[in-house]
Amino acid sequence: LAIIHLKTTLSVNEAAIYADIGEGKVRQLVHTNDFPCFKNGNKWCINREMLNDWLKKISVEHRKI
Repeated sequence: LAIIHLKTTLSVNEAAIYADIGEGKVRQLVHTNDFPCFKNGNKWCINREMLNDWLKKISVEHRKI
């Protein structure tokens, strides 16, 4: 679990653990325009720093995900 805080990019599963969001929800979010991710082959990669920024943004907006 501590390794997650060192990695630059996270898998869907790691991002779900890191952000305390359900894995299914993260899988939905990767298909939205503002979620900080990219595809590497058939694997989604989520930028950890940008994920932190995204979490702050949706919190300020009181957005439902």
